[in-house]
Amino acid sequence: MMIAIVLPTVYYLPGEDGGGVHENALDAGVLFSNNSLLAGLVVSYWISIAFYNFCGLAVAKSLSSVHRCLIDACRTVLVWGIELILAYASMDASGHYVYGEKWHPESSYIQLIGFGELDVIL
Repeated sequence: MMIAIVLPTVYYLPGEDGGGVHENALDAGVLFSNNSLLAGLVVSYWISIAFYNFCGLAVAKSLSSVHRCLIDACRTVLVWGIELILAYASMDASGHYVYGEKWHPESSYIQLIGFGELDVIL
């Protein structure tokens, strides 16, 4: 369904990147095949997802599925924290953030409160 319906549909949606289209799967394939760094990163991503799923199955087998759900919920907090660290660690001399997500006073407090509520619920 993804190849037959979704990718052709998003190709015709207007967007800001990729020559005015929302998603260009053919261009993404060309980029992937011509850039070894990108290909390596994608393969590394696939391996990390496989490792994550393997660890999740091991947790569910030795403990329970509830433990796996709790760990999965905490993953979001970990990713957000790492993005904040990356943003401030990768700031260039002109003050621009190269990687990650900087602290936004209008929304980051709401995220922090949401993560706190998640911890209370868990």
